[in-house]
Amino acid sequence: LSIEDIAFLETGRLYYRMPQYQALAVHAGVPPAIESLPANPREIAAYPRKRRDIYLQMLRIRFVSPEGKIRRLGDETEDDRYWATFYDGRLGTVYFGHQVFMPPAPVAFAHAVGLDLGAVHGGFLAAAILSDEGVSYILEPARQVYA
Repeated sequence: LSIEDIAFLETGRLYYRMPQYQALAVHAGVPPAIESLPANPREIAAYPRKRRDIYLQMLRIRFVSPEGKIRRLGDETEDDRYWATFYDGRLGTVYFGHQVFMPPAPVAFAHAVGLDLGAVHGGFLAAAILSDEGVSYILEPARQVYA
């Protein structure tokens, strides 16, 4: 990566809060070990490594073992559960990507909404629009298969 690429990546946020809608946007999801979030996501960089790594799981979580361990992609078992199926809403409704769902609409869980509709695989690019009137979605079909 170039210096410019690294500088761009460093401007990213681990999560984005929308308190007016009791909502949170993340890349992948919320690990069970996270009970609360610091007001400023940049504070996490100063946490001790073990604690910081728990928050960084927000970038890659999919399946969780019955013991609460995050499973790597391909290592999940039939006893493991997808994080959004048991997320309790403690941080608000979570809007997330990372896990491809191929239905032609965002996938709603009790307290989370999956927005990755497989654009890279020829599906749809999805966006959630949150407003005082509620939530609406914009779906744009992929122009081609990219992967």
